[in-house]
Amino acid sequence: MSHTILYGSIAALVALVLIWRFSYWYQEGRKLVLDGYLPPNPTFFGQLALRSISKLMCKLFVGPVKVIDRGNARFNGRLNILPNHQFPLDFMVVASALPYGYRHLGTVSEMKNPLKATLSAFAGFFAVNTEGGKAQSGGQAVVEACGKCLGLHRKSRLLMFPQGKLVQDNVLRPEDFRTGAIRAMHAARDHFGCPSETLAVLPMALHYKRDPRDANWFHKLVVTLGWKSFRKFKYHDVTATNYGAVVVIGRPIPLADLPEDPREAIEVVRQEIDKLLTVAKSS
Repeated sequence: MSHTILYGSIAALVALVLIWRFSYWYQEGRKLVLDGYLPPNPTFFGQLALRSISKLMCKLFVGPVKVIDRGNARFNGRLNILPNHQFPLDFMVVASALPYGYRHLGTVSEMKNPLKATLSAFAGFFAVNTEGGKAQSGGQAVVEACGKCLGLHRKSRLLMFPQGKLVQDNVLRPEDFRTGAIRAMHAARDHFGCPSETLAVLPMALHYKRDPRDANWFHKLVVTLGWKSFRKFKYHDVTATNYGAVVVIGRPIPLADLPEDPREAIEVVRQEIDKLLTVAKSS
């Protein structure tokens, strides 16, 4: 009987702690509708949840993810992770490819669902208002939030998509690349005192395999069982079926090695991502 009471007390205590933590992250999630609000740093379990869910989602809706030069992801400092943006699950492909977690910039519109906002805050997301197709207030709120995110910790990891939108044909046009990622690093340097040599961008290239000949046994099995729309994704008027992805990770580029002008700097980054994308397409 005494053991039963002890186990019951422990279970009740655990339940109370879980309720308390859920309530805490729920409140933080509700604040994500505020433009540029930065929640507290995510916990180990929050980052673990992001990576675990990302691997599962990639398994179901992307397929095998091949990673080239994963070792380049290591950097003894603050990293702004900058991949191309083609598919809504890009952030999960990045999470499954990297050997560590990161914080991620989303949109206020994505955070209006309370449960989604709670999980997002728990995993390290923050948001900016992009109604009308671009960040409000000239993008200054997101620049300040991202700069603060990079400046808070010696080994901060932040994911931003420099194109700022989905580019479905995966062509890296200079006019699609925005300067916010570079300006955020300048904010970390100028407002939070981070030395330039401790700040770097990590260029990455993502390429999706959409040739049916690349389908693996798992995909073929579920199609045989009748789920013909498996891994088929429709966005606006474009329908695509994923049979896997290739991720190529470039070498970190310190902020000190980039041009001071944000437009010139992001063009250097774009060219590097374009080179990596060529490698991804040939792999």
